[in-house]
Amino acid sequence: ILFSASRRSNAVVCWDIRMLGANDHGKRTHAGLASFERDGDTNQKLQFDIDDETNRLFVGSQDKCVKIYDTSSRALLTTIFGLNDSANGVSCFKKMLAVSLGARKFHTLQEEEDESTSFSDFSPASSTGSLELYKID
Repeated sequence: ILFSASRRSNAVVCWDIRMLGANDHGKRTHAGLASFERDGDTNQKLQFDIDDETNRLFVGSQDKCVKIYDTSSRALLTTIFGLNDSANGVSCFKKMLAVSLGARKFHTLQEEEDESTSFSDFSPASSTGSLELYKID
């Protein structure tokens, strides 16, 4: 079993890599076994982690939350809401979950965007990253 996600993707996909062979017509099949939803329409890396002991999948999301799925039933178990920024990194170890937060933000220097907007018309906004720890059962 392989789990994967890509930038600008709204899901973490579960694959059975034994089933990626050619079908009867010689074409490769690429249907995933399961899909686990997240808000991922961003170029930022949004990570996920799996706890093999409890069959839980922890998914970082751009909408300031972490979604926790059961990989056996494919059900959403719970969501950690109220984060102060995008959850870009998640890591579980034993009974702890570490969540890193933060995203690059830019202000435009022009009130209205038009065709003359160039890269120099953007300035970085002040933002800070953070790390939050959670005890999980």
